[in-house]
Amino acid sequence: MTIASNYRLFVRWDRVKTLVYLALILLLSVVSVVLYWQVNQQNSVAVALKVDDQQYIATGKRFIEFLYSLNAATIVEDSHMLTRMIHEDSRDKKNEHIQYMIDKQIVKKTQAAGLRSRINWERSSYEIKQRAEGARIIEYTGMYEYKTAAMNDYQVKPFSIEIGLREDKVGEATPYGVAVYGWDNKSLKQGGAS
Repeated sequence: MTIASNYRLFVRWDRVKTLVYLALILLLSVVSVVLYWQVNQQNSVAVALKVDDQQYIATGKRFIEFLYSLNAATIVEDSHMLTRMIHEDSRDKKNEHIQYMIDKQIVKKTQAAGLRSRINWERSSYEIKQRAEGARIIEYTGMYEYKTAAMNDYQVKPFSIEIGLREDKVGEATPYGVAVYGWDNKSLKQGGAS
């Protein structure tokens, strides 16, 4: 064997070695991505399994706060947060609410009147109407207090709303891992809060 043939053999072996190293790095990368994905899937399932009644109740209260939060300074942000709390599978309900807000000019009227509102949770109650695996239907009743820039004191109106809640991924709009999939605002039917 000559030096040239030894050199060619060495170069071939070096190329093979490089290809083997690259293949190992690629294989380790794929395995890492798969393991990372599995861990995240297990964590999201574990979060969903830990949702209890209190988290459903808190999500319903939060939704009501945004629904009845007709505060001139925060109405736009509150409306966006409300629509983001609605479960992805409930697009029709979300679109219906957005259309209601547009048709009634809620944002414009709230800002023009300088409206401020709040829920009096001390005079409110809730009842879990139905339990299912990963879902609850809860009815909330209570008092809604509001006033405009022209009013001196808060006016009080009753509210009654039934909210359907189901487990969802944890996010900014759903910090408890629960989203709203439907609601029935009984107050509107009875002439209560609007």
